[in-house]
Amino acid sequence: MEAVITKLIKMKKAEIPNTTEVIASILVDKFMIGVFPNSKELAQEAIVSESYITQFAKKLGYTGYRELLTRLKYEFEHFHGEKEPTHIELDIFQDLQKDVVENINYFQKYKSVFLKLAQEISNSSKIFIYSSYQLRNFTQLFFENLLLLNKNVLKFDHTMQMIESSNLVEENDLVIAFISGQDNSHFIEVLQMAGKKTKNIFCITSHSQENRFKIDRDRKIIMDNIGPNQLDFRLINLNYILVQILAICKTIKP
Repeated sequence: MEAVITKLIKMKKAEIPNTTEVIASILVDKFMIGVFPNSKELAQEAIVSESYITQFAKKLGYTGYRELLTRLKYEFEHFHGEKEPTHIELDIFQDLQKDVVENINYFQKYKSVFLKLAQEISNSSKIFIYSSYQLRNFTQLFFENLLLLNKNVLKFDHTMQMIESSNLVEENDLVIAFISGQDNSHFIEVLQMAGKKTKNIFCITSHSQENRFKIDRDRKIIMDNIGPNQLDFRLINLNYILVQILAICKTIKP
């Protein structure tokens, strides 16, 4: 279907302009600067009646001028939405790209932890995932991906469920705790109880919670790099952790 603006440009090119071409010319010129006059404004500028503007729109196949104007606005957004990005837009994109790369590079120091965690995921009889309420959506994704690896995995994000289930942990089981936010005192009890049954405990946490839990450094991942706006990158970081662990798991032969 031919664009409205294309039809108007063709009408504008008439050698001997009449009233129709004058209206088309006005609309094309206004379109180029993103201005869309209503029927009264257009009629005044073209020196015609508003009813003539309605007839003009109908000649182009629309029910009235309002429909034609709506179509013009849509085409303007479409064409101008594909313009080259401004320097400001490019700067924002490049800054964001730089921050994402820096955050991913930050996790290079956890290579050995990723490897150990993936190995224990592969070797464990059962996996217990404990999650702070704030991270429950991500840990659900983690949980579902482990199920796809045919792992026996359980997930808990409610305090009483965590405490009760920690009594069920056995020696060959694996515990993975995802900890964020401030109200996490129950995790201390959960990890202490689980720690009496198994040594296979990993903690993925934030800087603010890092020192609250007695977990060996080689079994701990700090999900946030030190720097401004790290909360903005937390979801990216968590998904990167997930991708790394799953990729390693898939290389380990059962």
